[in-house]
Amino acid sequence: MIILFILGHPEAKSLNARLAGDIRKKLERNGHDVRFHDLYRENFDPRLPAEDLRRKCSFDPLVSAHAAELRSAGGLLVVHPDWWGLPPAVVKGWVDRVFLPGTAYAYEVGAESAVPLLPGRKACVVVTRDGAGGSLCSDFWIGAVFPLCGITDSLVVEAGPLRNLTGTEKESLLRSSVARASSFFDNL
Repeated sequence: MIILFILGHPEAKSLNARLAGDIRKKLERNGHDVRFHDLYRENFDPRLPAEDLRRKCSFDPLVSAHAAELRSAGGLLVVHPDWWGLPPAVVKGWVDRVFLPGTAYAYEVGAESAVPLLPGRKACVVVTRDGAGGSLCSDFWIGAVFPLCGITDSLVVEAGPLRNLTGTEKESLLRSSVARASSFFDNL
């Protein structure tokens, strides 16, 4: 199965990068074809240009490649930190630019709502949090993005709060997060 895998953290040696690397290895060992993208290393521009919004598509080669991979993938996996309760701007901008009409959903004349274009796919998001408190990440992904696209089989794994964990506790939480995220795709 093809899994589009997105990492959204600016530090190449961050906990998020480590999590992504461990999950990727496990998915590949389990036979999945992982299409991995580190948005920061690719210099993904999160800004949605007015012309892309007007024509409802992008001619940016990177955006077009991500959209093509999203359409062909049976699974989507995203790893990002929780910043102010939501994904970082680069991840939100990736959604704004890649999940456009024609890729993730469509509007049909006379229809009251959007027609989802990604049914039958699975999606998992791993979110790291430093502190305690609520996160809107589940609402963003499971309440807004995925339903519009027709993705009904989804999971948000919240890894945190991490700030006050001992090294052993943190390692245990990371192993658990890797296991939950990778096993989510095992029955595909």
